[in-house]
Amino acid sequence: MRCYECGYQNQSDVKVCVKCGTKLTSSGSGGQAQSNPAASSGDQGAATVRGKVASAPAWDGENASPKKMSEPVDASILKCDACGYYPLRNKPASDSPCPNCGYKGSDESLSKEQPAPMPEKSKPAAPSGAKTMRIGQVNISKEAPKPKLILVDENKNAEQAYEGEKISLNRTNLAPENSSISSKEHATFTHKDGKWTLEDKSSNGATFIQVKGKTTVESGSLIILGDKVFRVEIPESEE
Repeated sequence: MRCYECGYQNQSDVKVCVKCGTKLTSSGSGGQAQSNPAASSGDQGAATVRGKVASAPAWDGENASPKKMSEPVDASILKCDACGYYPLRNKPASDSPCPNCGYKGSDESLSKEQPAPMPEKSKPAAPSGAKTMRIGQVNISKEAPKPKLILVDENKNAEQAYEGEKISLNRTNLAPENSSISSKEHATFTHKDGKWTLEDKSSNGATFIQVKGKTTVESGSLIILGDKVFRVEIPESEE
């Protein structure tokens, strides 16, 4: 059944237009209501008056197009901002979209249908005078050089080089044939703040440094004079 207000073609069993809410009436009953108004007066209530013919063509007609619909005469009539469809009962919203295009009254629905083109990625301009360097030409991990130490065998005039912050000495890396050197760990060189320190690790305390100039001694220190070994004992009263 076509609505005389908006021109929408409704189902035959509906009583109210689903688009504009106008009460529907058949052409026959509408004509009878106008030709015999007395018959509908009295206890039957007021006669149903046929609505005016819409100024716009029916939206589902052969030549109808939302883009070609004429502007509504009444400025108060709501229309869709997206497709121009009218009349609408309510302004397009999320809970009442436009029945023609589905517009929900926000830019979100339009942007989903017509996504904006992605901008091209712009390459940063190279600074003037810049030179391209290969990865292999750049030393990414510059490790600090390890400290080195050389021990010279006075009898054989043979050199042995060592490197590292801490160097452990034993019979294997000093003189494998010398049984007087501990096989586990005899002594340790440690490098710190640009200086080397020597620490005895042997079980018999057989690690010595030749004295040059003045050297501080303390009670219990061992000294070798010639081929004799002496232990220094300092009385408590002298300490």
